[in-house]
Amino acid sequence: NKFWSEIYCNFFADLIESFPVMKEICLENFNVFSKIFNEINIVDEEDYDNFCKVNKNNMKRRSLTLFYTNLYKLDLLKNDDIFSLLDKLFEKMFLSEHTSELYEEIFENISIIINNLSDELSTTSHWDNVSQKLTDIYDLLKKNNKSKKIVFKLLDIFDELDIDYD
Repeated sequence: NKFWSEIYCNFFADLIESFPVMKEICLENFNVFSKIFNEINIVDEEDYDNFCKVNKNNMKRRSLTLFYTNLYKLDLLKNDDIFSLLDKLFEKMFLSEHTSELYEEIFENISIIINNLSDELSTTSHWDNVSQKLTDIYDLLKKNNKSKKIVFKLLDIFDELDIDYD
């Protein structure tokens, strides 16, 4: 879960130190993890059982995003790993017009990565591309008037990271 993510990552790093084969397993699991973004479901609140199931899956996805973000901080994942995940999420944002809820679920994962790794990632050559994608998302959502929630989160990110969005 999200609450224990950092502790789990430290424990996992200790396991890798003792059993180097675990790093290979970690990378394989990361590659499988990126596939869970292929199917993001949004359901109407009227179907309560399904709504709870979908919310549980969404929270699991967010927790795993945070887990892998924390693994990056421990140098168990590399820039290419995180940027490929971000690229996949950005691509999903631009594939087609989604509902506000779907945009928000995709962006929630982007936000977890950006908010937790901006200091580390902003020093890389790929960061300009990330900044541009964030401004493109902002433009898309403002144009479609889809999600004020994401627009406000983006404005916070822009202010914190000094990204020009106009």
